Amino acid sequence: VSLHYQLASFQDTYNVSYYVDKGDFWWIRKAEKVLLKQAHHRVGPLLVPVDLQRFIEFNERSRRIPCLNKKMHRNRTKEQENAYPLPKNFENQMAELRDALIDMGTMPFITGGTLLGWYRECAIIPHTMDADFGVLREEYRSNMLGQLKSLPGFDLFKRIGRDYDSLEFTLVAHGGGPIDIFIVYDQDDDHVYTSGLDKPTHMRFKWIQPRAKGYCSGVLRRRLFFVPCNVDEILTTEYGKDWQNDHPTSKFNWWESSPNVVENGEFTKEEMKKYYIQYY
Repeated sequence: VSLHYQLASFQDTYNVSYYVDKGDFWWIRKAEKVLLKQAHHRVGPLLVPVDLQRFIEFNERSRRIPCLNKKMHRNRTKEQENAYPLPKNFENQMAELRDALIDMGTMPFITGGTLLGWYRECAIIPHTMDADFGVLREEYRSNMLGQLKSLPGFDLFKRIGRDYDSLEFTLVAHGGGPIDIFIVYDQDDDHVYTSGLDKPTHMRFKWIQPRAKGYCSGVLRRRLFFVPCNVDEILTTEYGKDWQNDHPTSKFNWWESSPNVVENGEFTKEEMKKYYIQYY
């Protein structure tokens, strides 16, 4: 049961909300807010967050956006189920990386096909090959590379691009399953972009999308992830007006299929040696 009380004394009025425990987050049903759990200490009868700044940042992103839970009609073919499916309950590994990125001083949000799967069908798309996080450029720090290299439970597979305009990391969770971390850069006042690189041709690309109109929260299989509040607008830009229909991964070309992708020059052979690093 979710309860919301207003307590009044002779001098002050206080709003007191009861949180419902939902796994790794609390849910205030009446306010439709969800907050990631964090460490607390006790002050009298109250529990107070240890990290007040983090609590404020979680609260700013706490508006819950419900996913659509659309029934997808897929033929269970090898083509659509993918030869390399993500492990079962992969959202748990995603949540581990989410927490690690938060501890690095960022507020990561799901993006790309992960955002699409969550919003459209409340799930990870069964034929997807990886998961995607975004991190804002202003939150990125140069020591993140070293932190990702030594991150328990994950191996850093590759680093692509330059810090100031095109950075991307790929980690592989122990037990399988890659996760891409895209650094999100400013394009103009109303748009941002992420970058990609085609290794054989050295061609660079960027995906331009509307700037997030704030960040909210979405629940993916009892795990909470931050999402852009204007999710419909972003998915329409990235996947077109038919984004609610399934598109097999085998027929999706990441540097051609998205309507918002543009070419962004190319790296020389010397630059490839410097800006395309595969660790194993």
